[in-house]
Amino acid sequence: MKKFIAVYMALLASLCAGSAFAQYATANVELESQAGDQYTFLSVCTAKKSGDAVEEAIEGTFNTILTEGVEGIRNSQPMITGDCKSFLYRFFNERLYNRYLIGKPQKVSDKKINKVKQVTVRMTINMKALLKAVKGGGVTLNPAWADRTEVKATAALNPVVVVVPYVKGDGDDSFRAMKAVIDSSPVNAHAVNEVSALFAENGYKTRDFRTALANSKTSSILNENAQDDINSMVVRQLPGDIVVTVEVNVQTDNHRSSSCSVNIRAVENQTESTLGSVSYASGAYMTTDSILLVKDALKRIKNDFFAEMQSAFERMVAEGRSMALEFNLSQDVTDWDFSSPTPGNDNDFMEALENWLSENSYQGVYDMGRSTDKYIAASINIPIWDNERNKGYTTSQFSSRLKKFLRSELGDAYKPEVTAMGQKLLITIK
Repeated sequence: MKKFIAVYMALLASLCAGSAFAQYATANVELESQAGDQYTFLSVCTAKKSGDAVEEAIEGTFNTILTEGVEGIRNSQPMITGDCKSFLYRFFNERLYNRYLIGKPQKVSDKKINKVKQVTVRMTINMKALLKAVKGGGVTLNPAWADRTEVKATAALNPVVVVVPYVKGDGDDSFRAMKAVIDSSPVNAHAVNEVSALFAENGYKTRDFRTALANSKTSSILNENAQDDINSMVVRQLPGDIVVTVEVNVQTDNHRSSSCSVNIRAVENQTESTLGSVSYASGAYMTTDSILLVKDALKRIKNDFFAEMQSAFERMVAEGRSMALEFNLSQDVTDWDFSSPTPGNDNDFMEALENWLSENSYQGVYDMGRSTDKYIAASINIPIWDNERNKGYTTSQFSSRLKKFLRSELGDAYKPEVTAMGQKLLITIK
């Protein structure tokens, strides 16, 4: 019964006009076995005729592998990320998927349920050949499918986007203010939802900021009134790789003619570097329906904006982010300094630190040229994307690794205290 419900939902999804891949068949796909590059799947699909159901099961299996992901393969991640409409059109309309089938697919079962045929098909796919076709097909490969030894692995990204409303930093500077804007303003709520949907349509994974906050460790901030700019707080605290702020301005003149502008600004989560900033204006109408004006403004968004933002993010990923490190000694530390052997293992601290920076730097970029026995100023490039975990690499992850290194060098004699200030870490040895 559960499997039938799953198949029914998959069929329903295939009929949904809002889906980016609705024109291609869907199926309930399960990995049965794997032998080297040969993957065998069981695929369940429904159609009016048994023969049609078999063909749709085959097509649906490839569609699932390419755009949705199959449990048990590469962390259930799809093979492709981002815009792939042209690739999929040719792949399915010319039935290129037949090139990657090993042997003839076999019909395992054939049932009639509510006047439609439900079939289960077993098929074996040469995954290596399919992956090669995707790599050469002009689409973006998901990092989960990239060869870890390839330098270009970090360029294949599907960042998580969190869309939030703009909130001025002159009142209740807390996440509660941001949530209040959405709860009290249908216009802003609609704008945030529409922009989020546009990002999803353009291949980005999106998360609702209210759900993200409720489920995150930062949810306690909802009850605080931190003295800080609200937009900076959003960028630092929200889970996600890109934070998109949406601002809506509605103007009405003396003749009751109304128009609105929607300002969209996208920044990288950790560095707060701008990836894209655009403004779209609606036409002027004799109306008081602000939601109608927002819809008209957002119709003017071009695909170029999403492509440029993705390119900016990928450039940032290729270069990494720079972190400044400032090492100091607490006033109560009088019997040890940075030129002394380390208490933990009697290493030369300066040499041990430089070796660690070299090993943990992204593309070998680091510097610790300014240093004395009481003070060290260093910098290091760290990655934005963690290929192994298929998610963003945060400054807190780097900070944790640094603290682990310092504890191993300092032993129990001294304690490192690390304070994060954006892209700068202040390290005080106590």
